[in-house]
Amino acid sequence: MDEFQKVLGALLRGKALKAPFIIGVGENNYREALENKLNEYVRRLNNLNTSGPLNHWVDSNVHNIEELNATILEALDEYLSGNAGRAYDSIERLMGSSFVRSNIAHLKSQLDAIYSSEHKSLFRVRYSDSLLSKREDLFHIPFSGRHLVNTQRYSIAGLPCLYLGASLYVCWQEMGCPDLNKLYLSHFKINPDGSEGTLDILDFAYSFETLKDDKFSTLFKDELSLEKKQSYLAMWPILLSCSFNRKHDNPKFNVEYVIPNLILQWVGVGKRSVSGIRYLSTKTTHLRNSEVGINYVFPSSIPALTTSDFCDKLSNSFHLSSPVSWQVMSTMADNNAQQKKVIYGTTDNVEDLIVGKYESTQFYSMERKLMNIMKCDAMVQES
Repeated sequence: MDEFQKVLGALLRGKALKAPFIIGVGENNYREALENKLNEYVRRLNNLNTSGPLNHWVDSNVHNIEELNATILEALDEYLSGNAGRAYDSIERLMGSSFVRSNIAHLKSQLDAIYSSEHKSLFRVRYSDSLLSKREDLFHIPFSGRHLVNTQRYSIAGLPCLYLGASLYVCWQEMGCPDLNKLYLSHFKINPDGSEGTLDILDFAYSFETLKDDKFSTLFKDELSLEKKQSYLAMWPILLSCSFNRKHDNPKFNVEYVIPNLILQWVGVGKRSVSGIRYLSTKTTHLRNSEVGINYVFPSSIPALTTSDFCDKLSNSFHLSSPVSWQVMSTMADNNAQQKKVIYGTTDNVEDLIVGKYESTQFYSMERKLMNIMKCDAMVQES
């Protein structure tokens, strides 16, 4: 077992640092739970019983991680005190620090390097009782509809964002598992002729569990460099603070979403080195160890003077298919489907089987049909 796996084993002992997180017994609120976990992370780093370059890096940088933790809590405290501007200033200072900047460099990925294949798409779904027929119906909420944009995990109230999923299943889960027969589907591909250049994303699609041993190959295609291992450890407190499930259903305000909202705001402000965030779903634990559970968010850019209802950068970066209903698509055969018998066995958790044998599900079949039947093209905005 290499040093990184030993470090992960020490960090994952028990349940304290296993995501996604909830407010624990004896903890009064998210603020207290977050501080407890940040402190526990530092405690475990200080008590590592390994030898090697990774442990040496931890010894040399644990003070930087402690400062990072303090700034996260400072931003949260400012926000909860009514100082949203100061909260963002704290995040701006955090993300602009030399420690974070140097580690972000190792956690950036080019979207076209991940989804450049003709056989790969990203997906978006929308629930609707009425007919959807135009490509723009499956793009981000138009600027004229910004009043419809609520605060969610990675969102900013009033700022339309483009949300995509690596699978139809994760899109459906993120929407709260609505009636499939009222879903409209679309698949997205990178525009090979886009004038905006490469979309770089901040890759938060990891957890210590996904980095550990047998789950390593599921999400990570290449052998990790020492620098990338260090960056996973360095940036983990930020990811931790963005990985809490909300305590209340349908609240007016989610305190668990303050930090991820501020991080997304940082991505969307000015000329950043990243255009979006790649992250794992927190809807079920089964989605967190597979590509099936990966989400993407791209905040829109709104010029000071514009007559457009959609972000020029994003509409230029993607081609997408016209919306098609789940009901209609389900009537069509998947000509490329490989028919084979699947033995599921018995279980108490169907979600585990869906993710584990995803290629046998209707979600996967719908993805294949979308990619094989529905043409991806530029979005033409109608006046």
